[in-house]
Amino acid sequence: MARSFDQLASSAGWSKPQRWSLAAKDGGAYAELMLGWKDCSAVERVPGKVGGVWLFRGTRVPVSALFENLEHGARIDDFLEWFPGVTRDQVEAVLEHAERSLAVA
Repeated sequence: MARSFDQLASSAGWSKPQRWSLAAKDGGAYAELMLGWKDCSAVERVPGKVGGVWLFRGTRVPVSALFENLEHGARIDDFLEWFPGVTRDQVEAVLEHAERSLAVA
């Protein structure tokens, strides 16, 4: 079973409010703060597609949308319902990648 974003954040040792205050300064730039998105097979960055931001592979859904929705209290199931092109496996891979990245940071 996938862990919640708060559980991932807590296990990585950072506080949610501090993280989000950094994120809010650049409208979702926190997704860029994660280390090495190119190493996460669930995402892709295509020049000219949605401004070249990191997207869930095969979609036009920015990775930052996941973190923004979780920040505002959405559940993973909510996110999957709202963005039907994104799979649960992709969300779990992104959250696990974020956890690993934060553990290194």
